[in-house]
Amino acid sequence: MDIKASIAETKREFEASFASGVFYDRQTQNSEHLEKIQEFINIRDGMNILDLGTGSGYLTFPIAGRNPGCTVTGLDIVSNTLEVNREKAAAERLENLSFVSYDGIDFPFESGTFDLIVTRYSLHHFPDIGQSIGEVSRVLKPGGMFFISDPCPNDCDTGRFVDDYMRICA
Repeated sequence: MDIKASIAETKREFEASFASGVFYDRQTQNSEHLEKIQEFINIRDGMNILDLGTGSGYLTFPIAGRNPGCTVTGLDIVSNTLEVNREKAAAERLENLSFVSYDGIDFPFESGTFDLIVTRYSLHHFPDIGQSIGEVSRVLKPGGMFFISDPCPNDCDTGRFVDDYMRICA
């Protein structure tokens, strides 16, 4: 399967998963882990933060809520879910939070835009990790931080075991 077809399939699967919420929420919600991430990433006022593979905004909403002096952007391929996130952000009056859809390949931001990029439980879904890491490097400011919390496939994972495992574990 080529990269664009892989991204399209992933988008379809996640739009359906996010719409139902049940399996995805059971699989990924962990308040203790969320708290540890927020403690570790050391956010300061004025930071521009990107949540790569934001999905339902599991990281973006608490980060934006706790850090009103920062700008937080959630980036994902799941446009329907991002629209739901936008409505939720407006209802919660999180004016420092926005959501952007993209093609799954090229980030729609200028070079050196972000102080911090976070990603949780999404990077293993990216069909071209090298391209994605290249884009992270491009949009991250010099001295910026990239935080990853994810089981990632490696060169030996030709059958995409990690991706399949993350789809079934509960």
